[in-house]
Amino acid sequence: MLKAAAALAAAIIGSSAAADTYRCTIGGKLVFSDRPCAATRTEPAAEREMSAAEIQQQFEQELAASRQKKEQEKKKAEAAARQAEAARMACTLRNQTPPDFYIDQKTGAVPQLEALVRSKMRDPDSFKVVSWSTAQNCGTYTIFITYRARNGFGGMNVESAKYIVDKAGRVVESTHFNAR
Repeated sequence: MLKAAAALAAAIIGSSAAADTYRCTIGGKLVFSDRPCAATRTEPAAEREMSAAEIQQQFEQELAASRQKKEQEKKKAEAAARQAEAARMACTLRNQTPPDFYIDQKTGAVPQLEALVRSKMRDPDSFKVVSWSTAQNCGTYTIFITYRARNGFGGMNVESAKYIVDKAGRVVESTHFNAR
């Protein structure tokens, strides 16, 4: 009787150890089973060793895919560089013509902006320019002016203004702020 129970246990253990284990995806979850899954693709969980020829073939496929991806990235980068160069050239051509408004080359002053700021003063006679700064962008000019002027209480304030002006001298954007 003991021999029969031992033989039965060995048969059960031996048969389950020889069974394949399958890896299946059910409902988006990875499941392991001793039977193939019915509706999904099954693969043995223990992968077999690949032959040298299979390893070489897989390596060559991965290498070809990597080269193709690098070539596509290189083409995209070249196209972006060509587009940036075309935009830079267009900007350069636009900036070759001088603006339609006067900029004093020595001080950077723009008389029409000075007149605009002066016209908004409470006491235009107290207006004194401290500094000018001009930067040329593609098709526009950014002009900073720092000035002193008398406020409504009779004190002197130092303030700044930033103007973005197009080539024709039209103010596109303006910002005023205290310099302190």
